[in-house]
Amino acid sequence: MRLVLCWFSEFGLTEKLRLPRDIKSPIILQVSQGGSAYYAGKGLANDKQQASIAGAIAAALHIRAVSKAYGV
Repeated sequence: MRLVLCWFSEFGLTEKLRLPRDIKSPIILQVSQGGSAYYAGKGLANDKQQASIAGAIAAALHIRAVSKAYGV
């Protein structure tokens, strides 16, 4: 089994779900603090990391929901 580490950028979160499907192997998606805040939206303050936390949770829920459609 291969394990591949992918990182989240502002673009292509859903695109990363093609990789485990295509290589038939699990991957780890890493979401950075800045990427998480970006995912939450620029309208949220991040002075107490609230945007980063909300964005990371939103990204995880998005990945969980959409990954089923990709069969991973």
